[in-house]
Amino acid sequence: MTGDEYIAVLEQRRAEAAPAGERFPALLEWFVRPGDEELFTPPEPPVRMTPPKVRMTRPRARKTRTELTAERDRLTALQAPLAEPVFPETAAAHGVALGPRRTAKAAAAQDQRLARWAHLQRRIDALNHRIATTPEETP
Repeated sequence: MTGDEYIAVLEQRRAEAAPAGERFPALLEWFVRPGDEELFTPPEPPVRMTPPKVRMTRPRARKTRTELTAERDRLTALQAPLAEPVFPETAAAHGVALGPRRTAKAAAAQDQRLARWAHLQRRIDALNHRIATTPEETP
């Protein structure tokens, strides 16, 4: 018996057992009887595809102490000009003669520079830690 034929048998059993005017139809699972396994042979499960081959990755190459020091020096050079104020004059830096818009603009620029400086400082601190924990290079 095929799957469609077995479903038809279950629907017939449901029609015989269901009272007229029922709000929700009964589930077909309720009409499976012991011994129905011999009537119906389920189809073979589909053949599973083999999973794709996983690409092997190379282990990450660790940077040497010299490379880490060079990176730290580069970031320190980027950080140095950020420590200087946007407006070197004290009055302009505090917004005395700039007006409200230019003062806000100058403050925003200074805030942006400070945020960049702090980001670089965190990166430099991390590099300092890595330099301290990296073993000496062997020739």
